[in-house]
Amino acid sequence: MKNIADLVNYAWHSHRTCLSYDFTVKKSIPILYFGDLEAYSKSQRKIITVGLNPSRQEFPQENPYYRFPLVKTSLSYFDETSFPSFGANEESIQSYLAALNMYFKHKPYEWFNCYEPILQGMNCSYYGEPQENTAIHTDICSPIATDPTWSGLSKTERQSLEVDGIKLWHDLIECVQPDVVIISVAKEHLEKINFQCLSPWQNHEVVARQNPFSIKMRQLKVGLTKSTLVFGQAAQQPFGTVSSVDKKSIGKYIAECLAI
Repeated sequence: MKNIADLVNYAWHSHRTCLSYDFTVKKSIPILYFGDLEAYSKSQRKIITVGLNPSRQEFPQENPYYRFPLVKTSLSYFDETSFPSFGANEESIQSYLAALNMYFKHKPYEWFNCYEPILQGMNCSYYGEPQENTAIHTDICSPIATDPTWSGLSKTERQSLEVDGIKLWHDLIECVQPDVVIISVAKEHLEKINFQCLSPWQNHEVVARQNPFSIKMRQLKVGLTKSTLVFGQAAQQPFGTVSSVDKKSIGKYIAECLAI
């Protein structure tokens, strides 16, 4: 199992490799994860959410590092043309992780409101208190922000990012050992998850309506632990056809099913 420092090195290596691509957001950093990893690691129940890759909106043109202020203050060697080689520099690694850990404390992108009500229903939040558990967000395809977004990239462009990105995601998940993995993306991306399956999919109707909304759950082996994979249909955004109220109910349902 790789440690977090190895994963930071790998993420930055991937970022430097991708800088030559026209679709890579140049004034950016690789985002290994979003959220407070230290608080997550201390949580009684460890829950992660999953997307595809970081939005270009994470790095606004007028102020690219607006959402990661510690990148400017702590990573003084970082600029748009020269990217650090983290290999032997422990201080650089810790500064980068500190920037990621502060993400939800400094005006995060509103996209994360898609998942937050579900987390709250599970006594969890990206923001920590007042919930007892802190969640983090990960991206299965790549830690690299792109312009256009994932849906606007060609098949070849996506594959060039996935070579490193999917491997990095699996290494990260094995490193952070989640109890629950919540994903709401196009179904085709579920095939990218290659952890050992310990159970078949189980369908759960969670929102009664003319077109009922269901989630699927199955058990995975992640390293030495068991994790529950929860899938909900996406529509433009994760759980896009479900209201915030229903999302919170879905979270409570998941927590009851898993006794968490």
